[in-house]
Amino acid sequence: MSSPNIISALEKSLPAVFGRSAVLQFLPGVIAPGTLANLDSQKAGPPCHRARGKVIYEKASFLAWLAEWLSLPEPSASSDLSVASADAHSR
Repeated sequence: MSSPNIISALEKSLPAVFGRSAVLQFLPGVIAPGTLANLDSQKAGPPCHRARGKVIYEKASFLAWLAEWLSLPEPSASSDLSVASADAHSR
């Protein structure tokens, strides 16, 4: 399924507002709540609100962010290893 098809399907199934834990229900295997938490801590996650210690997403802004996130190239493991190897040799 392509990114536009995923977004289109989610437009129909996601509630207007949902919590981070609901991501497991609506996007199994796509992105995990922990990944969203990590991205949020880096200011790279979807726009969110906080209420009583819970993170809440609005459907429209979450889907706009998700479409962009899905279009990014995945980091390759080999490039991560080459950087780590170069760092180790420079010490």
